[in-house]
Amino acid sequence: QLACPLDLGCHSVRKPDLKQKNEEDNNHDHCCQAQSFPSKKPAASSTVRHPSPTKKPAAAASKTSTSTKTTTGASSKAAAPSAPITSIAVKPVAETVVPEVPEPKVKKIKFTDLTREIDRAHSRNKTPLILDSTERTDTFFVYQSAQVIEAKKCVLHKMQGTTIEEVKEELRSKLVLCLKRGYHLLIRMANTAADFKGNFCDPENFPIEVFQPSEIAKPEVHTKCVRPDDMEGKGYFPYYGANVVISSSFSEEDYEEFLADALPLEHCQVLVPTFDS
Repeated sequence: QLACPLDLGCHSVRKPDLKQKNEEDNNHDHCCQAQSFPSKKPAASSTVRHPSPTKKPAAAASKTSTSTKTTTGASSKAAAPSAPITSIAVKPVAETVVPEVPEPKVKKIKFTDLTREIDRAHSRNKTPLILDSTERTDTFFVYQSAQVIEAKKCVLHKMQGTTIEEVKEELRSKLVLCLKRGYHLLIRMANTAADFKGNFCDPENFPIEVFQPSEIAKPEVHTKCVRPDDMEGKGYFPYYGANVVISSSFSEEDYEEFLADALPLEHCQVLVPTFDS
């Protein structure tokens, strides 16, 4: 025991025995080993760990990614033209074919629809034959700058002192003018049955094909009627169509009897206009 160095009346302090303390520590270690206490250090894992790859510096990584993007973009641009085109096979839809409804042999129309019905007949390769005893149809075409052929005048040419050749030349000149200007050519039969099929139709002057719009449109047909004086410019002949229309004052019941031998009725569309009161 040691006395207090300051003499303050403290209890005496026992000086620790270092040798005894070391022996106690050694005895404690032997005791722990004998009881096989687990070690505080964690056991080594049996799993083999591979070293992690070394990370590149941020600057180098960004530079590498940038170059990669640039290379990828360049390669994609270069490969764009040769890229295959993907097509989708679509099953074709069958077209609905609407059968053409044949026109009636004699068609009654309103007079206000006359122009439309004439164009419709021409589009079907037919020549309109208009049965009108009032002569309003004739007046209508006179105001349309149509060229008019008076069938009665053709029949009475001998009484007027003209030859058949002169009659054909008059028919030819009016036909050619309509071909050049696109005028309507009105054949005004009135109450006569002038024999155009047998007497007045001529391949060199007034061909029978004038009653078929698709046939008179052929150059080998209508150019036979053209003379050098009919040409324009340097041998040029413009073609705008004949637009032939026939008018007659015969009734619906009588027209076929009188006109069957005079006109090619198989190429005609008979129209009967009605007039509003």
